[in-house]
Amino acid sequence: ASAAAVTNVAEDHMGEFGVSDLDELADVKLVVTRAAAHGTAVLNADDGQLTAALRRRAEVGAAPLQITWCTLRPDEPEIQSHLAAGGRVCTVDGAELVILEGSGRTLVASLGDIPVCLDGAARHNVYNAMTATGLATAVGISAKDIARGLAAIGGDAADNRGRGNFFRFGATTVLVDFAHNPHGLQALGHMVDQLPHARLLLSIGQAGDRDDQAIRTLARTALGMNPDHILIKGMEPYLRGREAGEVPRLLVDELERGGAMSDLWEYAGSETEAARMALAWAEDGDMLVLTVQSDQEGILQMMTELSEGGWRAGCDL
Repeated sequence: ASAAAVTNVAEDHMGEFGVSDLDELADVKLVVTRAAAHGTAVLNADDGQLTAALRRRAEVGAAPLQITWCTLRPDEPEIQSHLAAGGRVCTVDGAELVILEGSGRTLVASLGDIPVCLDGAARHNVYNAMTATGLATAVGISAKDIARGLAAIGGDAADNRGRGNFFRFGATTVLVDFAHNPHGLQALGHMVDQLPHARLLLSIGQAGDRDDQAIRTLARTALGMNPDHILIKGMEPYLRGREAGEVPRLLVDELERGGAMSDLWEYAGSETEAARMALAWAEDGDMLVLTVQSDQEGILQMMTELSEGGWRAGCDL
């Protein structure tokens, strides 16, 4: 391979496939760089687990990688040293995605021209855009063509199904996203903070193959988004060894430990029920964040049909 990328390292599926902690997960993810041993590794310089894994590689005498760094902190000494040695960096300068190489600077695109970045509000997609730019540059694609590609990817279900799909019903916004772990939910929280809304509703659930601590961390992350209402959704297709209702009880217990009053949350038996309850709760100006894993197609179809039918908050479903 000419290039390989690792975007981030975060807790998910701990204890599965022989991976018990973040250090091991980082080492496993870096396996993809072996395919590009004589090419370019495009890596996130702002991810501490990833940079620590690279240090471990160096300590055991592993062959050095030719790295393109992606960062939102280009003034860090390590990044400046990398550039001084002629290295390549993908970063954001003001509101522009740029490629730095040595002392050179190449403009790729304004963040406003990359729909999935939402003018920079979707920070996780800014990192994704930088990573894509690093990969494309490594295989010889021009900045002009990279910009065209980034501009062509929208946030609707046709372009990126189930990931960051927005539906607007008058002044009410629904966001459908696959976020299924604390790291993903945290990224959504940062994005939602940057977007205008009156009240915030959040639906959450978790598959049964996560340990109790991971499930509790998801609840704490949700609470940290300061939602006005939380829907705890049942996910019967994803029990994965747990009893029905066990995961929702853990989520509720952690919410209550975090100080949530009983009127903050409700239980929904399924993702479809959670979506209907969210829409019934909605008022003009609200943001409804629906994390969807088990019934993605059904939820997206529901939102599409309601949008085509001109539904507005307060109307019958």
